[in-house]
Amino acid sequence: MKKTVLENAFVVSMDEVLGNIERADVLIEGEVIVAVGSDLGVEDAERIDASDSIVMPGLIDTHRHVWQGAIRSVTGDWSLNDYFRGIRMNAASAYSAEDMYAAQFHGALEALDAGITTV
Repeated sequence: MKKTVLENAFVVSMDEVLGNIERADVLIEGEVIVAVGSDLGVEDAERIDASDSIVMPGLIDTHRHVWQGAIRSVTGDWSLNDYFRGIRMNAASAYSAEDMYAAQFHGALEALDAGITTV
């Protein structure tokens, strides 16, 4: 099983006992975090310098129009009626199945880049 250690990260644990830890290591085995602490002493793992990083649980976005990622800024100053006419009734009807796939893929990558792991 692949082991990875994120080294020297600022960890926001969301755990009342652990709290936030400066310069912490995070040991990941496969896809599971198995240890968090200082100098875990793991020798047989890939090491990633995370000294300029914050490590924290993924965020949940309960309302995201994933398929609109590429056109999100178009509606910045629109009313709700403008949105329905311009996007839902106009732009959306021009999307093919392939366009929608590409838009969903782009929107999902955009969410991941923002730290969102669940939509």
